[in-house]
Amino acid sequence: MKRRLCAFLAAALCAACLTTAALAGDESLHTDYVEITCDGFAADSLDGVEAIYNLTTASPDCLDYVQRYYREVYGLELQAVGHNIWITNDDTYYFERTSDPQPGDIGYATAEERERGCGHYVLCKEADEAAGTITLIEQNWIWNGQAGVNRTISVDSCYTFYTLTSYDGRRPEAQEPTEEEIWQDEQRATTGVLPSAPLSAAANQSAADVLGSGSMTGEVSDWAQSAVAYAKQWGLLAGTSLNANAAITRGQFAKLLVNTAYGLGDWLDLSQPQTEAARLGLMMGDAYGNFDADGTLTREMAAVVLTRLWRLTGDALASDESVLWQFADASSISDWAREGVAVATTAGLISGTGSGFLPAGNLTCEQAVTLLARLYAARNYMSL
Repeated sequence: MKRRLCAFLAAALCAACLTTAALAGDESLHTDYVEITCDGFAADSLDGVEAIYNLTTASPDCLDYVQRYYREVYGLELQAVGHNIWITNDDTYYFERTSDPQPGDIGYATAEERERGCGHYVLCKEADEAAGTITLIEQNWIWNGQAGVNRTISVDSCYTFYTLTSYDGRRPEAQEPTEEEIWQDEQRATTGVLPSAPLSAAANQSAADVLGSGSMTGEVSDWAQSAVAYAKQWGLLAGTSLNANAAITRGQFAKLLVNTAYGLGDWLDLSQPQTEAARLGLMMGDAYGNFDADGTLTREMAAVVLTRLWRLTGDALASDESVLWQFADASSISDWAREGVAVATTAGLISGTGSGFLPAGNLTCEQAVTLLARLYAARNYMSL
């Protein structure tokens, strides 16, 4: 399929000339919705690169489309953690912030900026200087079994846009997709995600085979002993050294998370757990591109991440938030986390404590391992 470069805008969008008021969160001015009829459903396209949605399995994440666009149109491999976006296979090019988005430019907003449960990547599909709007192309914008297309936002929205540039001002040339890229598109459409190259190319290796079995010190609670033992056997603790009763950090949880995804069949770079967790849309960085690896993880944060991995690796459950009222402190669960807590609760991945759900409570290492062991077991039709 022939790729062509997007025509650049004839005139830059001048922020000083725009009168549109800044919007609260990720507010859409307009969105068309089309019914998702099958796995690999192409809802929209830019320069021949299709935005893919699945009907029966998790759809590829938002960053996937951005990476695929730059790979297929320009032959460039892209990675991103929050607002930190870079090219990995050509140091000629880099991204810089722009107030004049043009077709193909990358937009990103954090969970806090969006006032939603996670960050989100988009591409500028079209810009209207007179109206002060940007039309987006994106993946994973789903409502009621329908894919959102032609979503329009204000140029003053929560998104920051980045444009590809080089030290000498050149743009890369568009290119034809390779047979491998076409095959990768087909795989991504049916599985929901195409992992990057693994640390080890041996498909039958577990994370433990690559990184070692890992360890957990401290006294493991009776209720967690079976889950921890199985998690170590399955490679979920690979490359870690955890204290059972200490609060788990975001960096430690990312490693457990990527080990679990790897064990469920996603080939990942196990040496880069934070980058891979962000690439898959499971855990994102802050507005400055920082992953905050030393920060702690609350119970409601963990529930949201578990839900994302559950959806990424298989069928999606309905988010019936009525299940939350079994917890005495249900009203304390953050708005952005309620859907995730509901799904994780319905799936049996997480439950309350004697005092309620305790959404803001820190997750301990033994609790984190238990939650991921439950997910791994459920996905493999096993019991702990």
